[in-house]
Amino acid sequence: MFKDPLGLFPNPIFTNLFPLIFLGVFAIDYILPRFTNPNYHRQSLKSDRGSYFVVSITVTLATALSIVLRLHNLGTLTGVFQWLGLLMMLAGAAFRQWALINLGRFFSRTVQIETGHKIIKTGPYKWIRHPAYTGMIFIFSGISMALGTWLGTLATFVIVTAGLLYRIHVEENVLLQSLGEEYNRYKSQTWQLFPGW
Repeated sequence: MFKDPLGLFPNPIFTNLFPLIFLGVFAIDYILPRFTNPNYHRQSLKSDRGSYFVVSITVTLATALSIVLRLHNLGTLTGVFQWLGLLMMLAGAAFRQWALINLGRFFSRTVQIETGHKIIKTGPYKWIRHPAYTGMIFIFSGISMALGTWLGTLATFVIVTAGLLYRIHVEENVLLQSLGEEYNRYKSQTWQLFPGW
């Protein structure tokens, strides 16, 4: 069993659930793409324009900032809100995996065009162009809320979303160059990350 010597979590059940869900979310995110995309690989490409690095840095920075804020009890948010944070992590992970399953062989960690690349319009892609990123925002904001800091949750939402907006800018430019007017029409029919946005 996990211990909570700093008293960050509401009870022993939460203390044990949080690290299990945290590790599980990232384990699934690492393993699942290898089944949905047999040719999955991680490349450093010019088309990515450093966006993979930017997203990696922003999520790490946001999580570290939330930990520091919680350790200093800045913007503390405890009890039921921490449980809500766990639910946000799970909901974000489920939404992201739903998106990755629908994306299948076209998913990669870096921005790149696959052979025979096409627009996916199934699952969450019917309504949202970047649902895997929506899931990420929920996962990392949920981590901050589960840690027990509303200030960290707000900062995480802003920082992670900023990193992802850069990634989306790079990705959509590449898709427009490759798929042209078809992608432009898809853009006009869908939201970017959330309904209304």
